Amino acid sequence: MIKKKSLLTLFIFFLLCLHRIYNPFEEDQKIFFASAHISSESNLAFPLNIVNSFELKPVFSRLLYYNFYSLTSKLYENKEVFIILNQFLLVLLILSISFKFSKIFYSKFEQYFPLSILISSSLIFVGSESFFQNEHLAIILLMFGLCLRFNNGFLNILVSAIVFALVSGIKGVTVLYSLSAIIYSYKYINRKDFKLFFLIYLILLIIVFIVIYPELNNAKYFSEYDYSSFKFYIKKLYRFFDIFIFIDQIYLFSFLSLLFGIFISIIYSNYFTLKNLKKNILKYIDFILISFLLILSILLQHGLSYHFFALLLLFILYLPIILSFDILKNTFNKTILLLLIPIFIIYIISQSGILPIQDIRKRNIKNFNEELILAENLKKIIPKNDTVLFLTDGVINFYINNTSCCREFYPISLQRLYETKKKLPSSVIKFKNDTYNCIINSDSDYLIIQDSWFDKNRFQFLYKMKKFQLLKEFETSERHYLVFKKIL
Repeated sequence: MIKKKSLLTLFIFFLLCLHRIYNPFEEDQKIFFASAHISSESNLAFPLNIVNSFELKPVFSRLLYYNFYSLTSKLYENKEVFIILNQFLLVLLILSISFKFSKIFYSKFEQYFPLSILISSSLIFVGSESFFQNEHLAIILLMFGLCLRFNNGFLNILVSAIVFALVSGIKGVTVLYSLSAIIYSYKYINRKDFKLFFLIYLILLIIVFIVIYPELNNAKYFSEYDYSSFKFYIKKLYRFFDIFIFIDQIYLFSFLSLLFGIFISIIYSNYFTLKNLKKNILKYIDFILISFLLILSILLQHGLSYHFFALLLLFILYLPIILSFDILKNTFNKTILLLLIPIFIIYIISQSGILPIQDIRKRNIKNFNEELILAENLKKIIPKNDTVLFLTDGVINFYINNTSCCREFYPISLQRLYETKKKLPSSVIKFKNDTYNCIINSDSDYLIIQDSWFDKNRFQFLYKMKKFQLLKEFETSERHYLVFKKIL
């Protein structure tokens, strides 16, 4: 019989899942799905339509969002329903994979179902800007890949290797996520077929990196951060503590829980006795290697909230090991759902504006409604089938379906590299020049400029193109747009 406290916990879990599903996309997610829509409208066949499309992340990242988009594309015009449905599908995917993962890896616990709810919560109740990000999807896919690794058969080996290789190609640092999961699978899953699995993975990884290397090489020059600067790493250290200040992510819970588990395990195993030191280091060498790889993945990025998902992956992988110690197992087997309380509290506080921090959901809804009104106003003055020269950050492309005359529907190469003093490789110079020439020689009848992205003082030539005249200005809480029409 289920206890009343457990029922109450599950009820709160259900309500917070609904809250997550009904929370509008943040800017990045809008751009990802705008890119997917542009791919679907291309004259090229799959997968060339994805390869030829533009987004700052590599082609395998675009492939992921394209697959989600394909499932719900018929509802793309109704943005509210489209967002809700995609987030519902992702929540459903998280619940399914978390349950399967828990059933396999947490089977020694009497109550692996509550543990699956715990893992689901750590993936669902994250900050709005992190939900549906590349790192978020990478962890979900790796959990699925690990479930496949647990089963025998060549098909499972092949599919799991494909999943791990795909995750490696989502983003440059996600290869460290994949390698961590591979080390984990070697230690804790049947090793009989590991050599075959790893061989297939390596072959696929080489192919993946041959495909994505040009995009990764270009993208690093588009970054607004100077990775060679010492100040960058000082700011990044400050960013690390931001997660505690803003309480916008679940990492606080996962990080502290992991440290607590390690602390207990150190005491319980007498790590620091000379007699057991070498034995215990070898016993947990996988944890040391995986911790190194995942912390490295954080250090290689500039400290946005979702870059700390590496801590969450570490938590998910080692939770069963932490809880396997008798001192914890006997306690948490009966009260595992109590671990959900910190997650619920953090999520509710960060999303409701209880503390003097921004009410994220309220802000997202406000932005979403304003952008819907903006889109309707733009549709009234720009014919549906007309191509448009977009000089914006890409968010507006989620709301209006007009084709961009340039491949870069948000020209980040021009915005970031105009008059730059960086020494650029020829491929980046060509990429930037192609975009510049496309803008200057555009034959579109309409031009939309977001002046917060293309500053008037820095990009005067964009505002003085003689073939366009200012038609109208629109403003939302976050952005200001100028719409130009070609002079006939």
